[in-house]
Amino acid sequence: MDFKEKTVEEIAALETKEQVQYFNDLNAHKAEQMKAFKDELKKESSDEIAKKIEVLKGEMILDNLEQMKALNNGFEAQGLAINKLLSGSGKTADKTIEDYLTEVKDQLVNARDKKVVIKTDVTRASVVDSTISMRLPDVGQLATQANRLAPLFATGSISPGQGGVVRYIDQTSVTSAAAAVSENGEKQESAIAWAEYTMPLQKVAHNIPVSMEALSDIPFMASEINNMLLKYLDIKVDGYLWSGTGTAPQIWGIYAKSTAYSASAAGITDANIFDLIVKVQENIAADTAYTPNFAVMNLADINLMKLKKASDNSYILPPFVSGDGNQVSGITIVASNSVTANTMLIGDFSYATLYRLGGVTLEVGLIGNQFIENQVTVQAEVRLGMLVRNAHVDAFRKVTSISAALVTLAS
Repeated sequence: MDFKEKTVEEIAALETKEQVQYFNDLNAHKAEQMKAFKDELKKESSDEIAKKIEVLKGEMILDNLEQMKALNNGFEAQGLAINKLLSGSGKTADKTIEDYLTEVKDQLVNARDKKVVIKTDVTRASVVDSTISMRLPDVGQLATQANRLAPLFATGSISPGQGGVVRYIDQTSVTSAAAAVSENGEKQESAIAWAEYTMPLQKVAHNIPVSMEALSDIPFMASEINNMLLKYLDIKVDGYLWSGTGTAPQIWGIYAKSTAYSASAAGITDANIFDLIVKVQENIAADTAYTPNFAVMNLADINLMKLKKASDNSYILPPFVSGDGNQVSGITIVASNSVTANTMLIGDFSYATLYRLGGVTLEVGLIGNQFIENQVTVQAEVRLGMLVRNAHVDAFRKVTSISAALVTLAS
């Protein structure tokens, strides 16, 4: 059935409920008309159809105005205080809904004169091959082993022109005959002997070839190459500081230079790594002025120590150990990937010195056909040496087998 529109007078004569029903039917009718026009416009675009849409849109705006006026009059006729309901209080508002609609009537009417735009969704896909994004300023670095050993050593420096060699004199033996002497008694003669030793510095270096275009065209390339060269140079130095053989071109490493610990039966019940550290500390400090300050271990053995449990599955934390397990009897525990599992080293690191001749050197040069190939080689190198004087090698003890030492301590 076709919908028949009513006049203003006919609408005013209706009851409020009837007015609401009429306006609902009117809005549905207008919406169907609008949809039909839009569907027709999509099939065949024409100025005539677009004009019909504009006219219908204006009619709907005016219909809304008339609906609000009619409903407002109906509510007032029934004694309803529209303003009170809107404000949420007993105060009377200065303006009615009709007043507000009257103020914007001209804007609503003028809307009929605006061109109707059929909606088209705009999405990110509308920008073809977009590269808009937030670019992170840094470059992701592959995980590498941490440098843990170098900071433990005392440091020294050698100046150019000194031959790149450290020379030193150590006592080789001391015979003390000091003793109480009776009156007119003969005093005993003591003896001392010395020897001179040398420690030549060694070089650790590496390089990487790179094209001139890469250095100039890619902003981060130069700094990334420098950082890589320095980082991996430090990693290699850290490894030598642990296990270097002292045979050229390798520097001495602290594990190779130190004295092996020989465990003795101590009758310790269920001996653990906490006990072993204390016994090695005792072995170093006995009859010397050494104060062991670091124990270097593989992380697996550190965790084995920390995760030690009693028979009731409660964690064991001796009274001489810090709450986090990183201090045992005043000795700081240091984890290093350079350390082989089931081994450790404890010592007074104030008696080990890392000497350097200058700092790390970065150089750029040409090798082979690089000039005509438009390449350069970036090189990093450092000259250094680790010195534990022969007189002080007993400031350090290495445990070549933790498990074997624990068995002996428990016997």
